Amino acid sequence: TLAQFVDSKIEAITASPNALLRFARAGLRHKFKHMRASSSPMTAATSKEIRAALGDNLWVGYGNSEAGGMLAVGLAADTAEKIPGCVGKPVVALKIVSGEVWVKTLGMSEGYADAALTAVRFVDGWFNTKDAGYLTDNGLLVLTGRRA
Repeated sequence: TLAQFVDSKIEAITASPNALLRFARAGLRHKFKHMRASSSPMTAATSKEIRAALGDNLWVGYGNSEAGGMLAVGLAADTAEKIPGCVGKPVVALKIVSGEVWVKTLGMSEGYADAALTAVRFVDGWFNTKDAGYLTDNGLLVLTGRRA
């Protein structure tokens, strides 16, 4: 809840862009020393609004639980704002297949309880995130949406 941050000594937070935006819009004026937005891309306007309310040290990243956590990290928000949907440099094996992001990690799940879903999403040691995206010429991952 927002109340836990009021007058707290919490210095860092990792949350989705939407959660950080809710904190910013709720009037939370706590300034974090470190913030990381992950799990989905954000617009430049969202990034700027979060930074104005919660602190300027916002970094973007990308991850999911099936692949064991963070997949791309290390991009300052003001840099990411210049490339809509940019979530940083991949830190795991990552490939784009037919416009979808596939990853391979050591901490990856073995699949789902649903064997049919596992067969479609986990193929030859790779996990299909169902996120649409591409890699820039300098190796940054840009997310453009989500496939069904």
